Amino acid sequence: MSYDKEYYESHKEAHKLSMKKWYEANKDANKESKKEHDKEYYNNNKDDILVKKKKYRHDNAHKISQHDHARYTMSAETHRHAKMIRLYGITHDDYNALLKKQGGVCAICGNQETIAHNGKIVALSIDHDHPTNKVRGLLCGSCNRAIGLMKDDPERLMAAANYLLVKI
Repeated sequence: MSYDKEYYESHKEAHKLSMKKWYEANKDANKESKKEHDKEYYNNNKDDILVKKKKYRHDNAHKISQHDHARYTMSAETHRHAKMIRLYGITHDDYNALLKKQGGVCAICGNQETIAHNGKIVALSIDHDHPTNKVRGLLCGSCNRAIGLMKDDPERLMAAANYLLVKI
């Protein structure tokens, strides 16, 4: 018995590293399987899970209330910064660097943002490639909506531009 413990202690870090490498190599392959397993587990144990959640919410009502209060009283600017990181993977500094690179104007029309919310001009929108989530640039609200309505399809946008160039 002590031999097993000594062996474990002497090989613990190597085992952890080996398991981490295996997980990294297989996490995408196992993602769907885990998702299916979790869904099946939830369906089989739904009543117990809901009871435990309800008990947790009752027992921790004060803690949950404080968390919700902090979350909902977060400043709009802080919320915006967190959203940039969560959705696009860029920080406020990255946004400002891109804004400076574009001269503070829309990457398409070259104008400053004109849309206001509560009397304050809003920031340029972060345009990104939807399949890869890679940031392309900053756009004014009008240009961002325009390419969105055209489904980010370059051929459709070119056809629209050609249509507008036709003389009547």
